[in-house]
Amino acid sequence: MGLQEEILALAFSIHGEQDPQLETLCPAAEQMLAARLRKGVSIDACRDCFLTACALLAIAMLESVASGGLESMDMGTLNLRFGAEATRLRDLAFSLLSPWTQDSFAFRGVRT
Repeated sequence: MGLQEEILALAFSIHGEQDPQLETLCPAAEQMLAARLRKGVSIDACRDCFLTACALLAIAMLESVASGGLESMDMGTLNLRFGAEATRLRDLAFSLLSPWTQDSFAFRGVRT
């Protein structure tokens, strides 16, 4: 089974149904997250987290599309607000991969 098939199967499993739109969204999620990996980090180095993050991101995209996605927009400051559920799934997907991505940040504690 290839990477895209594994992501799709996991997305179906997490989502609870085999929505055909996930077949389009899973490859897009894979490409988005693969591009965020730090230079020198392979997908195999974080395979389980990568698969899960891709599935969650694809589901978040699906939720955004299904719900209309955009809840509000303020042109004065260009503030876009998306539905809470899709945002939580997207944030979870990004946090799963944070140790391997370019824009990762981890709070380790403060010494006094």
